Amino acid sequence: MELGMGDVTSYRSRSPRHLGPQSRMRIDRLRQDRAAFELVRRVAEARSVSLRALMAGGQTRGHVGLSRRMAMYLCHTELGRTQLEVGILFGRSHGTVSYACKTIELLRDDPVFDFALAGIEAEHRRAAATEALRHAA
Repeated sequence: MELGMGDVTSYRSRSPRHLGPQSRMRIDRLRQDRAAFELVRRVAEARSVSLRALMAGGQTRGHVGLSRRMAMYLCHTELGRTQLEVGILFGRSHGTVSYACKTIELLRDDPVFDFALAGIEAEHRRAAATEALRHAA
């Protein structure tokens, strides 16, 4: 199977889906920030959500919306991106990113949620350390 420029493979179905121009632009912008792209990809895998769904426009509730808020929070906290930079990556306002960060901070009081998020953080840190060692060698 060969994917075109505007196609992204879902983690669930592994079948290509065509992206709209705005979603394609958001994913292309995210790919330019390699660390953010890898982190968002890890969130998508861990949460069984497609990258396409995470980067889609509009309001999303439920599992996908929470996964997107987690990805925005981690880009801000783990990568040190400003809320404005995270908003640009996701095609959202900095106010939306601020709300996402506040929401995730409140949810971290739940030990089950915190454990799941800490697992993604630990995986990201391991991958970042491996990448740093690879570049140092």
